[in-house]
Amino acid sequence: MKVLNVLLKSVVLFVFAIEVHAIDHDNWMAALPGRASLLSLSIPGTHDAGTKGFSWNAECQRFSIKEQLSLGVRAFDLRPGVDGNKLVIFHGSSTHGSETLGSIFDTYASFLASHPSEFIIVFLKQETDGGNWAELMKQVLDAHAGSLLELTPYLTVEQMRGKILVLSRTSWGESNYGAVRVDSWQDNATFDMTYRGYYGDELPCRIQDIYNVSSSDNLNKKKADIEQLLGEAMLGNTGKFYINHTSGFTKNNYIINNHYVADCAEKCNELALNYLRSHSGPTGVVLMDFAGTDRYELTFSSHDTRGQLLVDAIIENCQATAKVPAEPGSEWVLPMGADIPWKGRIYRKDAASQTASAVDALKAPATTWYRADYDDGDWQEVTFPMGSPNYNHFYVSRWTGEYNTYWIRREFTLDGFTSLLPHTIRVFHDDDYKLYINGTLVLSEDGWTSDTPVEKSVARYLKNGRNVIAVQVQQNTGSAYFDCGIYRTGQAISQIVLDEEEMTVPEGGICLSIKVNKKISRRIWTPLCLPFNLSATQITELFGDGTEVREPCGFLAYGEEWLVAFNSVTTIKAGRPCLVRLENTITGIEYNPENGLNLNTSSLKPIKLSDKSGNKLTFTGFYPKSVMPQGCFIFVGNSFYRSTSSIKRKGYCAYLEAASADGTEVKRIDYLLGDADCLEVTPAESNPVYYDLSGRRMAKPQSGIYIQRTSDGQTIKCFTGRER
Repeated sequence: MKVLNVLLKSVVLFVFAIEVHAIDHDNWMAALPGRASLLSLSIPGTHDAGTKGFSWNAECQRFSIKEQLSLGVRAFDLRPGVDGNKLVIFHGSSTHGSETLGSIFDTYASFLASHPSEFIIVFLKQETDGGNWAELMKQVLDAHAGSLLELTPYLTVEQMRGKILVLSRTSWGESNYGAVRVDSWQDNATFDMTYRGYYGDELPCRIQDIYNVSSSDNLNKKKADIEQLLGEAMLGNTGKFYINHTSGFTKNNYIINNHYVADCAEKCNELALNYLRSHSGPTGVVLMDFAGTDRYELTFSSHDTRGQLLVDAIIENCQATAKVPAEPGSEWVLPMGADIPWKGRIYRKDAASQTASAVDALKAPATTWYRADYDDGDWQEVTFPMGSPNYNHFYVSRWTGEYNTYWIRREFTLDGFTSLLPHTIRVFHDDDYKLYINGTLVLSEDGWTSDTPVEKSVARYLKNGRNVIAVQVQQNTGSAYFDCGIYRTGQAISQIVLDEEEMTVPEGGICLSIKVNKKISRRIWTPLCLPFNLSATQITELFGDGTEVREPCGFLAYGEEWLVAFNSVTTIKAGRPCLVRLENTITGIEYNPENGLNLNTSSLKPIKLSDKSGNKLTFTGFYPKSVMPQGCFIFVGNSFYRSTSSIKRKGYCAYLEAASADGTEVKRIDYLLGDADCLEVTPAESNPVYYDLSGRRMAKPQSGIYIQRTSDGQTIKCFTGRER
């Protein structure tokens, strides 16, 4: 009973493991990100895919094309040859089956119609000499043209879904789908080769196709090259498409050893499977024999071909590692299509003749086509960049025709936009173009760009919310291209808080909202320095009616005595210290200007004043934490103090700095907006001396603001008469 329980638990665990790792083989590509490029994928494929039921020395697969699709295979190596007036699948020049190439493509089209998330790659090789191979091939492909892909430099999963990419070793004639090899296909070797599309686009490939491994040296070479290509592909940065064959044969004596294909599959499928179990990353296409067959059984022998295990390992690897292009930095508020392809709408007109003047004469689809509110609903939607191969830049959509003009519209939304941040548009164009932003002409140039794009500052044309770029691009002859994007410099900060105890001031940031945590008690003259301007109306809105503001305007120097005079003002200027007196107590100031404001975290430009004797008074405010030098004057609460040691500031500050008449001494009176407990204060003497704010000595305190100084000049206090 105990043994039975253990067995039952093992069965349950085994079933559970299968369910957890189950693959939907019919729709496994649905899990791939749409922006993932072809070069970032791992795709299981079959070598000599259509050889089910062939003779013992030619059968490389035990499942039909339809069955292979249901097992997860998405790449197929087909060897069509001429048999009368049709193309059928061969293996070698004489061995063939009865299934036609046309019926195989019908199977592909039917599968993709019911599984639109998938795509298929077909490798074609002409297997028979002579006959009308090219003509028959064109007939088959033309009949399925709606399902066939055009080769472009950057194929993505989204573009390929529901389609077939045909890559052929032999040309079938003029057509704009698929691609044909440019270089020779080297025999029994590992090599580089390129496929080229109808318009000149190329797909560089790295291929391992060592198939005759009858000798141990060749087998070891094939194994080493399988691992080498898998490792290269997984780096993901070579710019090549990898085609790696685990297929081949290991025996020359076919009559005695008719299991020669399975013998190679057993060795090489296992090698690839083990590599995938310990590595991850894109593999490209892996073409194998006996896909879907884990154990190949014969009457006299059997082989662990691991065909389904390898298919599943490739699928799982692809789903885990398929890569999308890295997002551009946060400075790109509207990325270039070369980074993230974007959707736009186009309207095209062709010139009546192939001349530049005929292109110039083409009229816009409407006089208001460039305005943000223009209805472009009947224009065609395409993915940008759009271009032609001879422009030598990445593109997604083909620029069709010559001697024509495209009108292009790109709509986008900006959230939290502020015109204080510099925004720059970057444009690649070929040929002449005009570019509008929200209905305003921003750029207009003849000719074309090559490696250096056109750039212009455009912050003043943008707005928060919906924006529209409208472009007219002319094409005469040769290359054609358009792409654009907008980046900004600087950092937008939603809010910063300036606090007397704790504060964070980002370097070089543009702040959209500033909050100053500053307690101002009612009817107490309080020092204040703000990083933004406040008008008289804003002062009333923030602080209430009856608010008074004083700014230092001059001073008198008598030896150790420094008397500061204050003027009444109606506004507060950024970075300029002042005294404020409110009718109500407040604990914070928050300012949210409509378009943001510029926070300067560097030293502010000082403002210099003079009294009649020529002495200089400089005052300014600053916000970073710092250490206050010994000997300066501190303003805390209602009192000025001379510091007896270096004091670390806890928050944002403001200070006054005065030079002696002879220029030999500089004194500072600091407004310390923070905790005063750290200061060593000299007590006031019993017989103080009083001054008004103009520096005149008074016999006794009067109403209004006045200054009290001790006889040793160490302590100066400000008072109001009503508070005495």
